[in-house]
Amino acid sequence: EDAAREGTSAGALTLGGYDERLHQTPAVFAENLSRKGWYHVYIQNMFLRKGGVAEEDEDDNDDEDGGAKTVELARIELEDILINEGGVIVDSGTTDSYLSSHLAQPFKDAWIAVTGYEPPKNRVSVMLTEKELDALPTVMIQLKGASVELETDPVSSEGLDPAHSPGLAGAVDPRNPFDVIVEVPPRHYMERRGDRSYTFHLHFTENGGGVLGANVMRGHDVVFDMENSRVGFARSECDYGELAEKARAEEEK
Repeated sequence: EDAAREGTSAGALTLGGYDERLHQTPAVFAENLSRKGWYHVYIQNMFLRKGGVAEEDEDDNDDEDGGAKTVELARIELEDILINEGGVIVDSGTTDSYLSSHLAQPFKDAWIAVTGYEPPKNRVSVMLTEKELDALPTVMIQLKGASVELETDPVSSEGLDPAHSPGLAGAVDPRNPFDVIVEVPPRHYMERRGDRSYTFHLHFTENGGGVLGANVMRGHDVVFDMENSRVGFARSECDYGELAEKARAEEEK
């Protein structure tokens, strides 16, 4: 089911720009710190946002045993200079994401603040129902915004409000409202291993350098803009087949 001799559909590749018809949200752009080679981004902040909660728990936000209350959003408390030590690249050729070992304890602390329990250990299988999986936190990565802004960018052409626009940081960091927020939901950082078995695939192991890999890029159309030294993100299923079907339907009208 997952492979065929004639090939399988796996997203879309656009050359010479990007196709807005694939986008669910406007494209927003982060600074590329390197003029050649890898695309290096700068992580300003990281957050965890609370996942779904059962309807009966929404009022008091306590755990079942009457434990401490959890928060809706927690910043991962680490200086940005330590997060970016050695540089952080965006690389679709790396399946998982690997970030500074300095993040390990602050990430754990933020996870506990949001959920009330410790995060899964790397590559150790945990059993989760679909509801439990979707209730895990969303990881939010704040990238330094691009210094170059074009008239055709949605921020300019559509006059986006950074406090209310998906992908912009105004709601979580008013001082840097046009930074980019890349959201990584639990279905992207938890890899399915069996019917109800999942493993955690964000690795806080690096002594120098980091990689935002395919599991962070998943669910986005990622725009590598060489000319303007920036990298863009727009939420997208990148379903070229659906786009082609719509185009054929329009032609047949």
